Parts: sequence; C-alpha cells; structure tokens
Amino acid sequence: MTSKTLMCPIVSCFSDWINLLSAIGTVGATIVALWLALSERQQHIDCAFMWETATNDKPTLIINNIGKHTVIIKSVKVYFHKKHIGSFDILRHSELSQYAIISPNKEARIMLNTKFLNVDNAVQKDPDKIYRLTAVVETTNGKCYKSSYKYSYNDLQGLLFAAAFD
Repeated sequence: MTSKTLMCPIVSCFSDWINLLSAIGTVGATIVALWLALSERQQHIDCAFMWETATNDKPTLIINNIGKHTVIIKSVKVYFHKKHIGSFDILRHSELSQYAIISPNKEARIMLNTKFLNVDNAVQKDPDKIYRLTAVVETTNGKCYKSSYKYSYNDLQGLLFAAAFD
C-alpha cells in the first residue's frame, strides 16, 4: 500500500466533517436571523407600581412602551401575596380609557383609586412579614407584564390609608 492510497480516506473523512459543520453553522445563522427579525415586531412594555409625592401619595402605575410599536392596554390586576386585591378594565373604564393606547417610547401614569384596592382580602397571620405586591398589565394581544414590590401588610395598609385622605 502506498501513502497516496492511505491519504484519500483521511482527506475524504475530514472533508465530510467540514461539510457537516458548515451545514450546522448555516442553519444556526438562519435561526438567529429569523429570531432577530421577529423580535422587532413584538411589543415591549415596562411597568412600575409606586406611590409618589407628586401624586399626593396615590398609588400610581407607570407603564413605559419601550418597543417600536403602539401598545393597547386591556386591563390591570393587582395582587398582594398571590391574592387578588383589585382589577381595572382600562378599555371599559371611562376615566382610564385615555391611558389605554401608548405610543412607542411614551409612558402612561395611571393613578389608581384606593377604594378599588381591597387589601383586607389578603390579611395574613403575621402582618409585619414582607410579601409581594404585584401589578399585572395585560395587553390586547394577551401578553401579561408584571411589576412587583415587597411590602408588609401593615406598610401597605398605611400607604393606602394615607392615600385615601388626600
């Protein structure tokens, strides 16, 4: 056997591996390109639930549209320690409907009425223990975005009580 006949199977095997890796790389690049193209079409919002001095300490939900497309907010639901304490149908509520449509790179500041947040449903055995207050914003396409903060039951009661008198 000559060295020329030994080299042919080795080169052929090496060539097959290069072709296989090239095909895998091509498929991977196509998947990444499609993912990047489709991610541009998705809605992206960020929400924060807070009490501000500028709003007389009323609970305020700030929704930022950080995407490139207009977002339509359908509803907002509020939970404390995984228990439902309030919800707002933004599209059907006459006072809140002005905040339903948020243009790209804009924000909506929704001051929530404290009488619609019933924290008594979430009374716990230990009122000083820290739990999550979560606001869930649902868009018309069904996507939900969450914002959560940690409060004790006593702290949350104090914030809502103070906001009720302003």
